[in-house]
Amino acid sequence: MSKRTVFFLSFFPRKTETFIHNELIGLLEKNVDFKVISLLRASSNWVQSASLKEIVTRHFCSLGYLIWLKGLFVGLKKPRMFFSNVIWITRLNHKNIIYRLRAFSALLVAYGVQKFVVQEKMEYIHAHFASYPTEIAMCLSRITGIPYGATWHAFDIWRDGNILVEKIAHAEQIVTCTQYNLKYLQSIIQPTGINKNKLKCIYHGVDFRDLPKSAKIASNFPLLAVGRLIPKKGFCYLLDALGLLKQKGIIVKLNLVGFQRPFLDRITSGEGSELKRLKHKIKEHGLQNQVQLLNYLPHPEVLGIMGKSYALIMPSILDKKNNMDGIPNVVLEAMAMQRPVIASRLSGIPEVVRDFKTGLLVDPGNSEQLARAIETLLQDLELAKELGQEGYKFVMQHFNLQKTVMHCLHCFSCSESLQQEDAYDEVSVV
Repeated sequence: MSKRTVFFLSFFPRKTETFIHNELIGLLEKNVDFKVISLLRASSNWVQSASLKEIVTRHFCSLGYLIWLKGLFVGLKKPRMFFSNVIWITRLNHKNIIYRLRAFSALLVAYGVQKFVVQEKMEYIHAHFASYPTEIAMCLSRITGIPYGATWHAFDIWRDGNILVEKIAHAEQIVTCTQYNLKYLQSIIQPTGINKNKLKCIYHGVDFRDLPKSAKIASNFPLLAVGRLIPKKGFCYLLDALGLLKQKGIIVKLNLVGFQRPFLDRITSGEGSELKRLKHKIKEHGLQNQVQLLNYLPHPEVLGIMGKSYALIMPSILDKKNNMDGIPNVVLEAMAMQRPVIASRLSGIPEVVRDFKTGLLVDPGNSEQLARAIETLLQDLELAKELGQEGYKFVMQHFNLQKTVMHCLHCFSCSESLQQEDAYDEVSVV
């Protein structure tokens, strides 16, 4: 039987986090008893899935800004224990004073929510992302004695990366979504003697039931790129590649579905400036009649466009803030819809996109290679079809949501850390 679990996120439900929504829906279908708690509530007006609506209305609560004051009030009722925990969390090896203050605020959140978690008889705490949510989970676990774990993704490891070793040490288990991430996390705990079996890889899965029927690939279909408008997505290099192809007389159509978060998020992520860069690139290369910039679309509409695209292009890079993708979910979805994928040889992407087997790989930030790969695919329709078919088989075998949910269910059913071999077999990329 699975443990009664509380999931912690910073925001919920977020439009760009379909991978989390899918897993929660899968657990709901398996009758797992859980609650979702987020610091702030994101708008749910865009939600179309009946299952996700049920989670939002029946299994979810948001805390709001007053939770910090509530936590301080609760903590000061037992000042000796409270200040002991303050000393503990602030003396950890944080990156700088800002992260130290953030961890203190996480402790306040934990104090503010502990009564709810205890009253609901939660048996396990699980955070999504290694940053603030895991810090809340770690503090809450210390206060209540309830074990915690977390799923870590991409930016939270590579850009945030605060006290990762300490978080692993205090956790029952840490799940991550790529073998690349797993090997990195194993390397940072190796000198410490922490049990490496706390770490495991569970790939995000694709729900094949939700995919629309794809049209057969045709040479007149446009290319597709999907993602947030942030530097790590590498869309500027894609536009440079289209400019190079145009110089050779090869005119390529592209639909770029780019999502921008609300204003406050854009200030910290650089999304606003990235949109300006993309528009400048389009003008610079004279691509106004070739590139269509589309704002956020509901997930089913994105899948509909994907099913009428020639190929997906995912030109991810390592940006100046050490941020990079893991395995973008859109890559898995494109392959599940038998679309060929051209992507960067970066992070966990080669675990699914295997060069000339399930897709084409290029070096990150190399517009010349990207242009050649696009040209190769456009000139060989049979290759595009073959890569699409092989990608479909690969994703069906290794990245099926039903398999992912069963492994997640195993996580929430076990009282001790799983052995790594009980999670996912490593996918060969050779």
